[in-house]
Amino acid sequence: MTEIRVISPDEALALSRLRSAAFAFSTDPEHPSPVTRECLGSYEDGRLCAAVTICPYEGSWCGHFLPVLGVGGVSTLPLARRSGHIRRLFGELERLGAERGWAYGLLYPFSYSYYRQFGYERVAPRVSLTVPFEKLDCVPRCADAVLYDGSQEAALLALFERYAASHNLMIRRPDAKAFDPVPERSLVYTYLHLDPDGAPDAYATLSYGRDSDLVTVHELVCTTPASLSGILGVLRLFEGQRRAVHFASLPPTSPVIPFLGHYHHIERGWGNGAMGRVLDTQTLLRENAYPDAPGRFTLAVRDALPSCAGVFEVEYGGGEAEVRRIADDACADVETDAPNLSRILLSGQGYTAEEMAFLPGTTVRRAAGAEAFARAFPRRCTDLLEHF
Repeated sequence: MTEIRVISPDEALALSRLRSAAFAFSTDPEHPSPVTRECLGSYEDGRLCAAVTICPYEGSWCGHFLPVLGVGGVSTLPLARRSGHIRRLFGELERLGAERGWAYGLLYPFSYSYYRQFGYERVAPRVSLTVPFEKLDCVPRCADAVLYDGSQEAALLALFERYAASHNLMIRRPDAKAFDPVPERSLVYTYLHLDPDGAPDAYATLSYGRDSDLVTVHELVCTTPASLSGILGVLRLFEGQRRAVHFASLPPTSPVIPFLGHYHHIERGWGNGAMGRVLDTQTLLRENAYPDAPGRFTLAVRDALPSCAGVFEVEYGGGEAEVRRIADDACADVETDAPNLSRILLSGQGYTAEEMAFLPGTTVRRAAGAEAFARAFPRRCTDLLEHF
């Protein structure tokens, strides 16, 4: 008998053993990791065979924050794989999404093709850059900064909130747990650049271990061109101590990328990053930031998830829009499936009407409506710093 239910705190050992077998993680049976988040389990005859962790967040969407789902800890016992456990768990997540009002979901996959069957698609690719310090001469050295020690917590969180609100997909941080106020214990340092009034306007979280010739920047947040120049100038102060600065994970829209002009001397990398899934199409259409110029489009989404599927008519102008569900058999300007809807709406890439026509699972029937749809979802800044 198969059962889907919440894993109780007294099942910590069973969950630890499941994850140990699934991921080859070592675990101490005498002291299993406690169940601190809501986890769903798939059971076969009372035995825990698979699990997912529910990570509820507030995610950025066009200047404000919506309830979103972070999916973590997806794991199955090796001998229970290909038995439908994860499919049933994702079905339960979709059911809960309707109850809890999640607008979209995010996860870090082991296989992009695997999670595409659940409506997810890559929406947050990452770029890495390694820049020799002598080629970081696009900015002057700068010491207008402080090392985070906990006393600046409120200002740092306000800076993070400002950045998150201007970048779709960013997860709101209610506290400063991501930043170490005693960096000598972790050797991970957060430097805050200060504006002329002494307020933080950028930060870089970095490390530079003795076994590396790099200063590795794990997070970089800036809010103005001057703040970007300033925080890069802070990094230049490490010149001579290490060979190069390594930006480990930047969004493709990061202003750092065009700022650096020594193209031949910069090593670049590409990572596929997180996948996303639209869970509530009408909410994302309604809460979108629309242009002042008027437009109208109809969009058909073919999907098994009721809160994602349907045919929608959108009329916008003056920065506002009216979103209506219309008959499911209506002929829409654009028809697409869930993975490609997620790609168009969530990635911030800004697909043109011509580009949409080339997406798999997407059909453009009327060019004028597709162009209005494209204008409503132009290229936008996106970022995702949380891992789950």
